Amino acid sequence: MIAVGIVGVQGCGKTTAAREIASLASHRGLLTAGVIAPVVYEGATRVGYDLVDVRTGARAAWLRIGETPPTIGPFGTVASGVSFARHALEAMLHTPIDLAIIDEVGEWELAGGGHSWALDRLATSSVARVVLVLRESVVGRVAARWALALRTWHPSELPALEVALGIPTPGCADVQTVNAQHRGP
Repeated sequence: MIAVGIVGVQGCGKTTAAREIASLASHRGLLTAGVIAPVVYEGATRVGYDLVDVRTGARAAWLRIGETPPTIGPFGTVASGVSFARHALEAMLHTPIDLAIIDEVGEWELAGGGHSWALDRLATSSVARVVLVLRESVVGRVAARWALALRTWHPSELPALEVALGIPTPGCADVQTVNAQHRGP
């Protein structure tokens, strides 16, 4: 399994990079599934996150300010979003796919909540490529918890990430150059 993490601080483009990888992989004929969590704003205020099912494009509210626990920072889960996430990730695990994407893996998953159940099952699956969106602060613990040889990339390194996943775009650096530049084990 090729496991990569898209890492960086909030707002640096991790989710956008994951969405671009999903789109490119699908256009190149790879069966792609999972969830992407775009931020939701009201005006200039971040009020939560939605989940998008990578396989179908369906979207649901996931985290919102003012929702009940369990909380992630100032956000609580939306009940219908929990169900939506479960359905999308179950479909990912029960469908033969080439690329799995999970956005975002963090402290909640490390504590056994959120998408941890899907990561537990994904770690022993036959999926060839896995993309995780995560913060730099959890990379080592996520790699250890799910026994992943996790290579990390910043969203600005998207062309190199495409090569590492085996979905290069025209004009990308060759694989030897990209492998020499990666971070992680």
